Amino acid sequence: MKKIIIIVFSIIAIRTYGQTQTVGFQFGLNLSNITAREHFEDTKYRKAISTGIKYEFLFSNKYSLGLDVLYSQQGFNENIGYAIADEFGDIITVKPDEKTKYMYDYLLVPLKVGYSFGNTLKISPKFGLCPAILLDAKMILPAVNENGIKIDEQTFEHKNVNKFDVSGQLEIEIKYPINKMELFTSALYRKSLTKFSNDNYFKESKMMHFGFSFSIGLAYRIN
Repeated sequence: MKKIIIIVFSIIAIRTYGQTQTVGFQFGLNLSNITAREHFEDTKYRKAISTGIKYEFLFSNKYSLGLDVLYSQQGFNENIGYAIADEFGDIITVKPDEKTKYMYDYLLVPLKVGYSFGNTLKISPKFGLCPAILLDAKMILPAVNENGIKIDEQTFEHKNVNKFDVSGQLEIEIKYPINKMELFTSALYRKSLTKFSNDNYFKESKMMHFGFSFSIGLAYRIN
């Protein structure tokens, strides 16, 4: 995968020599969740990070083509309530909900096209496709004692998750030039077009990622 990314960047750099390009770094917050047909009913957003590098080729002052390479933490949380009973089976207390955490970390390679409005301060709506490779998948459960008090967490690796995902995304980026640099911020919505569940992982659920990402970064203009 690393070799493919290097080759893609090299081809773009050779073919666009003399044109305006930007290369930058970004860091942001992910709010991710899932859609599912069965099993999951009360899912909550996972708050995590997204970070990486971005490349953009400007065809003119208006049109752009972009390629990012990002590490993205995705997933969701599911609330689980539980009750404590006495020796006769009567409920004596109900504990507040604890969270089961489902965590999926990906390498994303979004391909985007955009159009810019404005001169100095530019607003750019963008859309594209986002291939992704799964790096890690796990579930974290709360561990409680005989009194129902949380004392620890248990981590379980999930090895049967589909390793490849493709999503569509819509993005709004705002950027401001500072000499040869550009300060930018963006907000985007991303929704999977493929499911990451399968016959060996929540077979009937048809689980798919979706979520929002908010980023800030700095880019350097070439040529």
